[in-house]
Parts: sequence; C-alpha cells; structure tokens
Amino acid sequence: MGIKRLLSFALVVLVLGTVFPITSFAASNGDQYEVIVIDTGDSEVGLEIYESTMPAPCSYSTTSKSHSGRFYLKSDNSTLARFKLTGKFSYDGTLCNATNSTASIWEVADGWEVDEVTSTSQVSPTLAKAVGEFYLYYEATSSLSSSATITISCTHTGKTSAEFNGDE
Repeated sequence: MGIKRLLSFALVVLVLGTVFPITSFAASNGDQYEVIVIDTGDSEVGLEIYESTMPAPCSYSTTSKSHSGRFYLKSDNSTLARFKLTGKFSYDGTLCNATNSTASIWEVADGWEVDEVTSTSQVSPTLAKAVGEFYLYYEATSSLSSSATITISCTHTGKTSAEFNGDE
C-alpha cells in the first residue's frame, strides 16, 4: 500500500471518528457496552445487563455473541454476582444452527448463590437461539431472590441480536 493511500485512509478514519463519536461505555478489558437496568420489582436487589456494542468476531460460517450482567444490592450498589452468556452459531446463508450456549458466574458475594441453566434451540431453519437463565438465591433461607434470562438469537445470514428480562 502506498504512502498516499495510507495517509488518505488515516485521514478518513480521523474525520469519521470526530463526526460519529462513540457514545457507549468502555469496559476495563477494552470492550464497549451499553448498560441496561431492568426493574425486577424487588426493593432490595437490582439487575443490570451489559450489551456489547463491539462487533462479534466472525467468519463466513460461524459467529458468537456474549452478554453479561450483574445482580446488585440497591441500597449500596454492591455486586452480589456477575454472569455471562456466550452463544455460538453456524450459518450458511440458508440455514442457522446454535452450536453452543455457555454460562459463566463469578464474584458471588458471601451468603449468596447463583444457579444457571443454558440451552440452545432451533426456532426455524433460519433462526437459532442460545439461552442462559441465572437464578440468585439468598443462602440463609434458600429462597429465590431474583432471576435473569439472556437470549441470543442468530439468523441464517449470521446477524445476531439479544433479549433480556428479569423477574416477571
């Protein structure tokens, strides 16, 4: 690539960067995300979901998408637990399949427990889903305190989207 082309490309990137500023948040690992606060109806425990605004790495026939979140105490904003769902998909322009649904849980506060259930489903030949359900329990009473569900969908063209919900 010639020096003129490289300088022209750099100028275009600089101009576009000032015209279209990034309005999302940057995570500590460099990813960008949007915070979605979900009303669980619980006066003590809150729920946040972090939706990635970075494009997922993909090739012609596979893609993956991750979303994470946390349960927290509303009184002092302290984290009770963090969770993440990663869905992996294959597609060929005609069909799509969910190949994996993986959940991670970390930073669980003392006295609390989180259970997770993951699944994949073939909604139609052109739509597949990866689902993660996260259940927060207070250990002293073994009672369910809050829950979150993340559903990541993929189409036959590799386009991904996500839905989130807390207690219903």
